[in-house]
Amino acid sequence: MKKRLHYLPPFKALLILSLLMLRHISLYVQSSVNTITNLPFLYKIHLINARQILSVSLLIIWVLFGRINTLSAQQTCVAPTIIASLPYTLASGTTCGSVNNYTTTVGGSTLYVGGEDLVFRFVPATSGSITISVTQPTNGYLGMYLYTGCPFTAYVGGVQNNVATKSFTVTVTAGVTYYLMLDTWPAPTCTSFTNLSITAPPAGCTGVPVGGTTTSASNPACSGAGFALSVTGASTTAGLTYQWQSSPNGTTWTNIAGATATTYTATQTVDTYYRRVTTCTASGGSATSTSLLVTTTSCCNYTFRLTDSFGD
Repeated sequence: MKKRLHYLPPFKALLILSLLMLRHISLYVQSSVNTITNLPFLYKIHLINARQILSVSLLIIWVLFGRINTLSAQQTCVAPTIIASLPYTLASGTTCGSVNNYTTTVGGSTLYVGGEDLVFRFVPATSGSITISVTQPTNGYLGMYLYTGCPFTAYVGGVQNNVATKSFTVTVTAGVTYYLMLDTWPAPTCTSFTNLSITAPPAGCTGVPVGGTTTSASNPACSGAGFALSVTGASTTAGLTYQWQSSPNGTTWTNIAGATATTYTATQTVDTYYRRVTTCTASGGSATSTSLLVTTTSCCNYTFRLTDSFGD
């Protein structure tokens, strides 16, 4: 069976090699200082100081390389910050040190892509509306851009201004990959931020929804005058659709064209029954609200004319 080879980044391989060399140098220096008794004291100090300086230098290089590698993993489409699930919050962060990789946009303001940028990636588990918000220092000029392609080819929404706390709401689709870019309008070329937040879409409906109770703002209703119909006690989760129906007798029902909102404003000249059908798109289950008879009455409109004693 063949052994699997593990790749080591060049800079880390170099640092490991340097540390091994440092170990041998340290042993040699320590041995020399201990065994060569006639070595001048000043030379001994120089050898020990050289070892310490080399150790500190390598430590600084290791930290810097690690820091650079961390930043680069947060600034590009190839290696963005991965948001595992929604909702997501980031207490604080900064675009400083992340380099200005992207200078154009296919949507939103083109004035806010001239600074250093951060890229985040997430895939929502459910469809629905989400709100993305962030707080920046005064005059931070931070812009937020949401795309479905990276590099950025499909703009979904965003907000770009110097308002301290900013947010925008968009509708996302389950399973689609989204990229959020934070950028600035220079100057300044970068900015800190706090309270970056991405909400999760509302939980979708399942099974059969609750139909609820049909109510009318007027009953009886004036003949030919509009009145509002609504439903109380019904399901309100995401993924529901609505269809209002009317009936002359409470038995034979007909869909009302265009009446697909949660409420409906009706007009009638004869007594009519109303109800609303609520359907869960995901499951296909549906339920109707209670049947409501709205009666009709003749409403008289009077016009009064006031005159004075002279007949005017």
